[in-house]
Amino acid sequence: MIRHAFLAAFALLASTAVAALPTTRPAMWMPVGIIDDASMVLVPEKDMVLVRDVLADPQKFAGQEITIAGEISAVCQKAGCWVKLVPSGTEPKPTKGVDTNSVFVKLTCPKDGVLVPADSARKQVLARGKVLIEQIGEADARHYAEDDGATPAEIAAITGPQTIVRFETLGVMVSKGQPSGNSSS
Repeated sequence: MIRHAFLAAFALLASTAVAALPTTRPAMWMPVGIIDDASMVLVPEKDMVLVRDVLADPQKFAGQEITIAGEISAVCQKAGCWVKLVPSGTEPKPTKGVDTNSVFVKLTCPKDGVLVPADSARKQVLARGKVLIEQIGEADARHYAEDDGATPAEIAAITGPQTIVRFETLGVMVSKGQPSGNSSS
């Protein structure tokens, strides 16, 4: 019941003119993480925020609860517990781990299994949550880089605290279809 309500809400969103959202059937969305009734709100198109807008002016959205739409550029390869979001159709940057060219989404790790499948790069995402601008320590930044497949040299090059744009949410909706092509968002 809860899943159907959530899928129905995002089916309406997917039918809007927002370029970042694929126009697919509701069955093409996969809920990941903890999705509860608070996440299942119908959001008018005017209230959707694209990843490109958050990255262009993170301070404008800091502390606000929004519904964000974008594309996965990287996934934690160990447990699927985090993803990096970029504007849809953006070519992946070679940066491993956290960076200022993406929105970092950390999900609660499952006891068993994986949250976001490792092959989810280039798929569309919708999520409701809060935008945060924060610093993470060197150890965490190195950990995320390692999870992202960074080389030992890339990991060693990370020094000091790192500023990131983070999206705080308990769950996301990931498109089940083929990775997206080059659309704008």
